[in-house]
Amino acid sequence: MTGAAAIENGELIGFLCAPPPHDRAFGTAAKGIFSPLHANGVTRKTGIDRARVMIRLYTYAAERWTALGTNYHALSVFAHDTETTNALFNLNFGRRCADAIFTSMEEPPPVIFTLRELDREEIPLVRELRIKLSDHLACSPCFMRTSEKELADRLSAAEKRGTRLFAAFDDYRTVAFIEVGDSGETYLTWNTGMKSICGAYCLPEYRGKGVMQALVCLAKKETRARYLGVDLETMNPAAAGFWRKQFTFYTSGLTRRVDEKI
Repeated sequence: MTGAAAIENGELIGFLCAPPPHDRAFGTAAKGIFSPLHANGVTRKTGIDRARVMIRLYTYAAERWTALGTNYHALSVFAHDTETTNALFNLNFGRRCADAIFTSMEEPPPVIFTLRELDREEIPLVRELRIKLSDHLACSPCFMRTSEKELADRLSAAEKRGTRLFAAFDDYRTVAFIEVGDSGETYLTWNTGMKSICGAYCLPEYRGKGVMQALVCLAKKETRARYLGVDLETMNPAAAGFWRKQFTFYTSGLTRRVDEKI
């Protein structure tokens, strides 16, 4: 771990840490460093200017991180912590992603499509949708492009992992899917009563018909999860709009790109 700690009168009032830097941060050519949710925070003790403490922590840590050759700095913070979030926005950070949680089990609106969990041998039925999702993320405003080899490797890995897939069918056509695993991006997903959505896509012409909402409810019911979480790219308007209606955001993934000439 590398980073900074803020101490006042012998008492720890804040910290900002991160594991060692890594190459190709967020799939880019940049070297990056990431402070996860449990590796940063500022006390809520009365009289502490939390925004000022976070600014000083980042100022100290960033100098050392850039000395390690990093240009991509990322932090995960609680979404409701507006003091920290606003302080980082003023330091040129922007929100790239978020974690959200779904707890409601309200009956979804009726749909005319077939919804069911896929058997292991049926996993290739969602391959075309995975490819369309990759194509969508490559376009503006996401620009999350992958090479043909990277996509092939991701498809192979996705079809081998021990997740559960729930899909919607219009006759024999696969029109949407949700993939659910046992863990997610934050330490909160280690809760045994929580499952995490790690993949989802719906064909554009089937959106707004209640298909994805029905799949979410089916996945929660079939996995017997008390909570269902998702990590998402907030720069993907179509997806973020859906998740925001159905889920409560609890983290913000903030990123900053430092000029490579520094």
